[in-house]
Amino acid sequence: DGWAIDGTVLPAADGTLYFIWSGWPGCVDGMQQLYIAPMDSPTKITASRTLLTTPTEPWERQAMPICEGPEILRHRERVFLVFSASGSWTRHYCLGMLVNDDGQFLRPSSWKKVGPVFTGVDSVFGVGHCSFIPSPDGTEEWIVYHAKEVSTNGWEDRSVRMQKFTWDAAGYPEFGKPVAPHVPLPIPSESRYY
Repeated sequence: DGWAIDGTVLPAADGTLYFIWSGWPGCVDGMQQLYIAPMDSPTKITASRTLLTTPTEPWERQAMPICEGPEILRHRERVFLVFSASGSWTRHYCLGMLVNDDGQFLRPSSWKKVGPVFTGVDSVFGVGHCSFIPSPDGTEEWIVYHAKEVSTNGWEDRSVRMQKFTWDAAGYPEFGKPVAPHVPLPIPSESRYY
């Protein structure tokens, strides 16, 4: 019964579904947190929300304390919840991450916060709100996100970008640095059979 945005579904290995979203802790704007609730169907939440994380770190509190845009990323047995932090209209918008190793998704202590994991550079500002896709042949992984082209506040200069990412030796994603606008990148890999 409150304001909420950016919902996504986390399917567990046993088929259980969980809904994760960003919302206000009360009825007034001023902070956004990430919540989770179990689902009994693809359209119905079965319990009250559980708070997963609140914006406590300095990189989550620029302009306004915000955690939003949750997106699921899996690698081996580990589940990553990548989210956007700070004001989306600012140069400080960035990505953070919650990491779960035990499958206890409703237990906040089972999620470890890491961040920031993807931030702006001199020519790219306010990176955030991402998705993940494989290359057509499944050999590469790509992050799709939006970013600002100028450092001043506002949403009018945002554009959608994508770039390849890799994994480190510990099994964590390495997103690198955002590529400057208008820099050509190799297209995602696709198998060619002749």
